[in-house]
Amino acid sequence: IIKAQNGKKVKAEKIRLAKHFYIVKTNRPGKVLHIDNNLINKFARFAGAPHDKEAGVYLHVHKNDHVKVGDKLFTIYSDTKDRLAYSRSVCDKLRAIKISK
Repeated sequence: IIKAQNGKKVKAEKIRLAKHFYIVKTNRPGKVLHIDNNLINKFARFAGAPHDKEAGVYLHVHKNDHVKVGDKLFTIYSDTKDRLAYSRSVCDKLRAIKISK
């Protein structure tokens, strides 16, 4: 996202991540058909972004990637357990990434 918005060049290894996280994995094999950026944005905001610079969402897959059962789709990071719990509760009810059947 930083690169797409013409931001400063930052190496992924240099970005500090919050200490609490939740990994979302796929429960079916297939192809990533769609990623709902609005939902991903909401998950990140509920976790504390952009005010908490260590909070956010890391996407492990991109559109058209092939996945198998148990592959990581994305990880939500938050500095507080409460914010992570709230983001997770919303995430568990909504499907942000659509996988082909």
